Amino acid sequence: METVFRQKLELGLFNQSRERLAAMKTLRFSQDVKSYEFILLLIDYNLHSQILARERLRALPFADQVRVFEGGFAMWRNRLRNVEQK
Repeated sequence: METVFRQKLELGLFNQSRERLAAMKTLRFSQDVKSYEFILLLIDYNLHSQILARERLRALPFADQVRVFEGGFAMWRNRLRNVEQK
């Protein structure tokens, strides 16, 4: 991933300010897998679906490094809120 990141940076594929690009050039990638964080993005995932086996995720030896983000276009009624609600 570091090689791909560096290649994209050198090719100018990141649309960022000069300051941000300079900071990105200083990023270092850890080789220690224990420091990694894995993020699963579930976009418009049916909350009632049984496809994602969360119990299997919890059983992984690195489960404490896994985060699940659910988002999308509010297709599921239980995700809808009135503007007055927090």
